[in-house]
Amino acid sequence: MSEPAVISEDRIRILCPGGLVSGGAELLHQLAGSLRARGLDAAIVYTPLGSTFTTPVEYGRYQCKVAHTVPDEKGVAAIAPEVGTLELARFKHACHVVWWLSVDNYSGRLGTPAGWKMIVRRWLFSDIPRPETTVHLFQSEYARDFVRKRFGAGGEMLSDYLAAEYLQAPIQGVRRPAVAYNPRKGQAFTRQLMQACPGVKFVPLENMTRDQLRATLDTCMVYVDFGHHPGKDRIPREAAVRGAVVIVGRTGSAAVMQDVPLPERYKFAPRADSLPALRGLIEEVFLNFDEHARAQQPYRNAIAAEPAAFESQLDRVFGRGTANRP
Repeated sequence: MSEPAVISEDRIRILCPGGLVSGGAELLHQLAGSLRARGLDAAIVYTPLGSTFTTPVEYGRYQCKVAHTVPDEKGVAAIAPEVGTLELARFKHACHVVWWLSVDNYSGRLGTPAGWKMIVRRWLFSDIPRPETTVHLFQSEYARDFVRKRFGAGGEMLSDYLAAEYLQAPIQGVRRPAVAYNPRKGQAFTRQLMQACPGVKFVPLENMTRDQLRATLDTCMVYVDFGHHPGKDRIPREAAVRGAVVIVGRTGSAAVMQDVPLPERYKFAPRADSLPALRGLIEEVFLNFDEHARAQQPYRNAIAAEPAAFESQLDRVFGRGTANRP
């Protein structure tokens, strides 16, 4: 006999910031679509509650049902990302579920006014309304460790997976000795790297459609990401499955082998004293690309296995479908 579902409520409402196009918002729509495909009564509810939003066209593929309210009663599970935990305080009877997609989004970031306000709110005052009964789900092992240390709580893994088009074989052709990067992630250190590599072509991944992004990753030899890695970020994985050699900062989830299973030689502390070795590795990849691509094949294999892992995690958390509901 299979184990009972962690979340057995028969109505599932997933809170999502309205009008937002981001990695976290996509995960919330991905979950809603996956649960609907299993025959469960799952719906996206855009926040702030009471406002009206339409589903971003980018997430139409998930075919989500949209609801405008969350019934506050038994038999309802209200799932909020870590940025929406205060919304859960509205509900006295529904089951509270927090899906930890980004540790940084919850705890704030030092050095910014918004970050300091977040730290005061989160760390001086607990905003998990019912900590003794709240169900915690983790997109990364990094998040699991944070919740264990911050709240002394456990929970279940519920990760994610890449859209199907990224898992297709990359376009075969000549790769150029160029470094792709996300200008929204780790800007300060990436600028230092660019200054340390004056002869290297850096390609910003900005103002691109999905097709243009894939085409760029299909032709660049290297992708670098020195952001905070508050969860398992998507673009490093997209770059890897498109065949680029991925180099990341040893921060956040990227420092956790279970989350980013890259050999340690491709992880660097984002400090000035890392620049000579980092520059040397980029030059080595340009000269021996196939060798480095082979060294990262286990990482690509792990990414390719994520859809099946996600389905297994859904089995554990929500049961195998309507037959497992009360």
